[in-house]
Amino acid sequence: MDETTEIFLFLGIRNAKSIPLWKIAESGLRKSTLQRLLKRTKLPQHVILPYLDISEEDLKKDKEGSRFGITVSDRIIDLARLYVHGARTFEGVNNFIDWISTPLPTLTGKTPIDLLYSPHGLKFIDDIVLGIEHSILE
Repeated sequence: MDETTEIFLFLGIRNAKSIPLWKIAESGLRKSTLQRLLKRTKLPQHVILPYLDISEEDLKKDKEGSRFGITVSDRIIDLARLYVHGARTFEGVNNFIDWISTPLPTLTGKTPIDLLYSPHGLKFIDDIVLGIEHSILE
């Protein structure tokens, strides 16, 4: 299965196989997609909202069927991509969730989740996962 299909499945997006991810982001993801992401990643809202650059108040104001803008939608997709990559590398999403929640010496005792406040932090986490995948880091 290709990465895009895995991301769609992770986010619970149906009937989008031939649509590129940039087009999905451009169209905007629904609030329900974020709720599915939170459930799948087991991340609390207060952890993920700074990364998405939205407040709890803004999230509450959004109507259930409304769509996020391209930036928030893009970040939701990128977070799903990280979890798909992690699940492949750690042989399951629950194993990745355990790893991402564990303090690492590489991060001076911080957890990878502690870096999920910016796209740069997400990229750094993904680089660590890539290193583990290729046995560069432990």
